[in-house]
Amino acid sequence: MKIIKKIIIALLNILLIDLIIILVLNCTIKKLLVDELLIESFKQNNPLISENVTSNSPFIINNKVLEKTLEDEEVKEMLSEFIDDVISNISKEEQDNINIEELEKKVIEYTKEHKKELEEKTGVEITDEMINEASKLLNDGDVKKSFEQEINNYKNNITKEEKMALKFYNFIISKDLRTIIIILIMVNILLIAILQKSIYKWIKNISRAMYISGLSIVILGLAIKYLISTLTLLVINPKEIFIIGISLIVFGLLINIVYRIMEKYYIKENKYDIS
Repeated sequence: MKIIKKIIIALLNILLIDLIIILVLNCTIKKLLVDELLIESFKQNNPLISENVTSNSPFIINNKVLEKTLEDEEVKEMLSEFIDDVISNISKEEQDNINIEELEKKVIEYTKEHKKELEEKTGVEITDEMINEASKLLNDGDVKKSFEQEINNYKNNITKEEKMALKFYNFIISKDLRTIIIILIMVNILLIAILQKSIYKWIKNISRAMYISGLSIVILGLAIKYLISTLTLLVINPKEIFIIGISLIVFGLLINIVYRIMEKYYIKENKYDIS
């Protein structure tokens, strides 16, 4: 019976580690995709970028302005919502309209509202004529039709495996999954505590799960960085994954220290353990 209980606790520990890792991915993978991969690719490949901005140029941004603009959380949120619409549209059987006009409107409004701030950060003068020309360019019907055609072509030629991957991505980043994982983590810890018949011994399991999952997340972040740089030649920095991974390691070790102190000085096992 004791062996079976130990095996069940070990399996619950492994499940707890996996749940923590999935929860971290749920919270970070979308931000990594938008902030690092797509925005970095956009910086390097955007055809609307010009090194020299003049009053006669249709470009409102050069590389410096673009970089500062894309660092703003408001802009990242705009792109994130737009990317969600595109991915959702591609993964569905039916065809939905992608509201590219709303994104364009928000970009122009953002540029107008933060013109002085962008000029101060970059040293580049942004005139009203540039903004108007850029607005005309973004509202060009041929550009919109070309974009919609690209989406339709990709959707018509996407494989079943690719469509399943997009649906899986949508599920991985969903709030529903996050809620499920949090509930499962709480149930998992409760089951460990019940099986150990102790008020405090389960703390050690949490500690171990946290620093093992933290280490796994750091390694995963390094693997993602290497894989993306190898496949796309883009150099990304998944810093949020690293920060969370290192934080889990540190908190896991701190909790373990607290457990040791409780075990040595404060907890009298014979008195407080549940019989």
